[in-house]
Amino acid sequence: MEDVTTADSRQGGPDCALVRSDVVFFETSAGGAVFSVGSIAWCGALRQAGAETPVGRMTWNVLARFLDQAPFAGHGGKNSHERTLT
Repeated sequence: MEDVTTADSRQGGPDCALVRSDVVFFETSAGGAVFSVGSIAWCGALRQAGAETPVGRMTWNVLARFLDQAPFAGHGGKNSHERTLT
């Protein structure tokens, strides 16, 4: 088992193509949704030097969507509440 307690900027994608994360999001036919990430250092990538990162923005967007009362579209369709990473 390995514990990663800090983010090392030299391990990012531009520096090492083998560093990555698996991200899954899908809507269910019952109106729910699933978000899952597989990354050993997801938490360490949420902010860098106090500034927002793409990982932090994605996490914010997902949490905001799950907190939204509007149902998910289901069947993988788009809905009016879809958000994009900016």
